[in-house]
Amino acid sequence: MDRKDMLERLMQGVDPLIVTIEKWKDIVNGVGVDEGGFNCALCETYRPKPSEDPSQAVKCGKCPIYEATGKPLCMGTPYKTFRLAMEDKDTKAANRAALEELIFLRRLQKNIALKETAEGIVTLKKLAHNIIDIVENALRDKYPVMEKLVDSEHNTLLVGETYYNLEDDVTAVVKEYLKRVLELSKYIVTVEVVGVETYEIKAENEEEARDNFELGEGRQIAATIERKVISCDKT
Repeated sequence: MDRKDMLERLMQGVDPLIVTIEKWKDIVNGVGVDEGGFNCALCETYRPKPSEDPSQAVKCGKCPIYEATGKPLCMGTPYKTFRLAMEDKDTKAANRAALEELIFLRRLQKNIALKETAEGIVTLKKLAHNIIDIVENALRDKYPVMEKLVDSEHNTLLVGETYYNLEDDVTAVVKEYLKRVLELSKYIVTVEVVGVETYEIKAENEEEARDNFELGEGRQIAATIERKVISCDKT
């Protein structure tokens, strides 16, 4: 992804972090190059321009990488290792560092999503309240006879401790559902050269499962000398 492609993606309204992930996917796949901040969507979006304020040239504003690491210029990420490997013309080290940078960015993206979800849990009580109201109103519309049971002061079927207990129960159900949704799926990564090697990998999707396998993560089930991924199946 060059600067022109990056700017086009940003003009389309694509999240800068997603554009940056796309850039590193290209680099890992051997079809992209790193030009520092020149083709970095995060730098383009968050880093103050030297022409606007020279004193802010090395600051990163609200860049999510900076907010995650507390360090400017992508220090504290695999990027520094990548740059050093490129300077040393160490292709193997550069390729590994590029993959680690891509995984770092994907995990950052996931952590941001989890944080936003956690912040949303604060409003679960209100959501539970709305769910109860929707159900109660539907019952009262379908069965008018239930109006005889309505508390006239609060215009509801449930009041006091009974209502609050139900609200707590609904909140707990929603929390449990979100927890299940956010749990990692397990993938079986199968590799083959002479024989077959199988690993159990925890990952959010197939792409991450393959990356985690390349980094040596996972529980080995069967072994062989050389490895090449031939399949990745969700268990």
